[in-house]
Amino acid sequence: MKNFKAEVRKRILLRRFLLVGIIVIDILLNVFRDRFTNIPDFAFGYQIGVLIGLIILLSINLYMYEHAYRNEDRLKLLYIKEHDERKVLIKSKMAMGTLFISIGLLGVATLIAVYINQTVALTLISVIYGMGIILGILKVYFAKKY
Repeated sequence: MKNFKAEVRKRILLRRFLLVGIIVIDILLNVFRDRFTNIPDFAFGYQIGVLIGLIILLSINLYMYEHAYRNEDRLKLLYIKEHDERKVLIKSKMAMGTLFISIGLLGVATLIAVYINQTVALTLISVIYGMGIILGILKVYFAKKY
């Protein structure tokens, strides 16, 4: 349990660092917004919305980990929740299925985008290749690791 507590501590520090970084980016975007004259307003609204959403999600997650870190019973429950073999298997199967469905949908979107905009089509093709390369690298990595 000591190792898990140290791991939770690292997660807390990482989330704090990310939270501060996102808040700084949010502030900088608002301060220097006037310098970006060629970017439409909805782009800033979208970026700020995503950053605020990330701040909220990270804050909730950080709150959960800090409570678990301070309370041994909650820490044990968190350990059990994260190391339940059934849930780990379900997440693994779900992730692989989602990845292949996403690649397939991107392929269909590429077939449609070819007739509408070449730049979008090439971007989608690049995303598909990138996902395939990452999938291949992770497959080799985990095959050697396990």
